[in-house]
Amino acid sequence: MTFFRVQILEQRVETLELELDVAISASAHAQAEAGQKAAELQAKEMIKELENTTKVFEFHMEVLRTKEEEISKRDKEIKLLKTVVKTLGGNNFLE
Repeated sequence: MTFFRVQILEQRVETLELELDVAISASAHAQAEAGQKAAELQAKEMIKELENTTKVFEFHMEVLRTKEEEISKRDKEIKLLKTVVKTLGGNNFLE
């Protein structure tokens, strides 16, 4: 009778060991999934930040282009005015 009890206990130990292995495997899988989800979330946040940075950069580039156009226009106006002044005989004024 004792022999059978030992066999039953050994089988129970084997069953518990298998259940433990399954639980450990499931835990490792869950941790891997959680890590992957965290990495995906971080990647999405970084992409959003890059998109926002790109929008800000594009805005600043547009402002810069506008200012460059204004400077170019004023430079042309200054050159034209200098020519007009020279034509009207104001050479001493420009020097």
